[in-house]
Amino acid sequence: MAIVTIGKDLGQISDSFEPIPEGTYLARIISAEPKTSSSGNPMVEVVWEIQEGEFTGRKIWDYLVLTENSYWKVKRYCKRLLGLESGEEFDTSDFEGIDGVITVEIQAPTEGGRDPRNQIRDVEAA
Repeated sequence: MAIVTIGKDLGQISDSFEPIPEGTYLARIISAEPKTSSSGNPMVEVVWEIQEGEFTGRKIWDYLVLTENSYWKVKRYCKRLLGLESGEEFDTSDFEGIDGVITVEIQAPTEGGRDPRNQIRDVEAA
């Protein structure tokens, strides 16, 4: 058995996570990794970190699902952030460290009880 000290009383810590307000933010991609979606489709998980203002350091996740219905989003990322106009491949590591302006909205809670969360609606190169 191991005792872990967290440095703060659990009674003083909120167990809910508030999304940041809707708007545009300067952010940096800190990781872009191939994963598998909950429905079994290949995707790229992109983690953005806010770089300025009150929410500096907050992270927002975006998902580029590699299916016919989502290729538009993959193209938007590749074209706007990497400058790729065509091709069938891209290297996910090329996204890491890129600064961009993200447009964030709040996705309403689901019936299953999941809390409201942020969703990236649009991306532009910084």
